[in-house]
Amino acid sequence: MKKVLMIVQNDFVNDSRIIKEANTLGKNGYEVLVLALYREKLKKKERFDFFDVERIQLFTRDKLSNRIIYLQFIKYIEFYNKCVNRAKIFVPDIVHCHDMSTLPIGRKIQKTIGCKFIYDSHELWSHSSGVSKYPSYLLKYRNNLEKRVAIKSDAIITVSDSIANKLEEQFSLDRKPIVNRNIPLKKDIKVKQNIFRNKFNISADKKIILYQGGVSKGRGIEKTIESIPLIDNNIVLVILGNGVLTNNLKELAIKLRVEDRV
Repeated sequence: MKKVLMIVQNDFVNDSRIIKEANTLGKNGYEVLVLALYREKLKKKERFDFFDVERIQLFTRDKLSNRIIYLQFIKYIEFYNKCVNRAKIFVPDIVHCHDMSTLPIGRKIQKTIGCKFIYDSHELWSHSSGVSKYPSYLLKYRNNLEKRVAIKSDAIITVSDSIANKLEEQFSLDRKPIVNRNIPLKKDIKVKQNIFRNKFNISADKKIILYQGGVSKGRGIEKTIESIPLIDNNIVLVILGNGVLTNNLKELAIKLRVEDRV
């Protein structure tokens, strides 16, 4: 039985994309182990339907500040070393790295064990909403690091054709990355009530545009609100989420006189 080691730098809670990928591999005869980060109240070891998860406890995680960059690096080194050491015991045939932060770990495991190395890019990292917090020199370094390590992988997977095209250009690849869309599994759901219409008193003749997710910069929410005055009056926007832009978006809706539609 071939072994797949997946690495993700988060707590691995409700990560639907990785769950579906790992279950699919498990169903098809692979032994799959996911390495993630441990936090309080989560299980250090957990069995899903067709794969196992091990959450790695970092002794530096709670002791060092998240606000100072070099302290973050110290925490990363601990995670890096523990993942590599676990890989030496597990001895995977394939190491599957999720997102840019785990790339150096996967590359080290590839060189140490001689296994295949896959980069699964869940987003276009260089243009994601979180990069604005990094100093320009660090952002440039990380962009260069992503390219240098990604081109050493045996395959690159991403979430859409547009991102695949951009990565092919950005990394000067010989072939386009594989596209694996994170489409929700089909479920038959019988809805007995319309929560949004009842809660916000939206009449049945109006159409609802739903934004669901974090309310932060770089997600196009402001542009969406700015477009509301330009479209039919029977269309309303429901924002399901919270974040640093919540009050700003409320003020924008009032300024554009569409607060009754947002």
